[in-house]
Amino acid sequence: MAVRSPHYRLSILREADYRREPWANGRGTTTQIAIYPHDAVTRDQSFFWRVSRAPVTQDGAWSRYPDYLRSVMLLSGRGIVLSHGKDGVTVVSSSACGGPVS
Repeated sequence: MAVRSPHYRLSILREADYRREPWANGRGTTTQIAIYPHDAVTRDQSFFWRVSRAPVTQDGAWSRYPDYLRSVMLLSGRGIVLSHGKDGVTVVSSSACGGPVS
């Protein structure tokens, strides 16, 4: 028996519907694939979760999202070195290994 939840819905995500937006630190852009709730605004940090992809083309500081746990996955490129804050979890900067990554 399937249980339905009013909090989640299944949707087909099409690349044409992804939203491209600038990073909070102004040093790049991200392509937002999905966000919850659906009307949340990234800049306001009013979302519960979000999935996005972003090319990292230069070394430098990352935007701060202090109340969120980030998971990072390498999709292309040779690698990336992440530097963490004092808490050992928060990513504060990165260096690409041998060129751009995403």
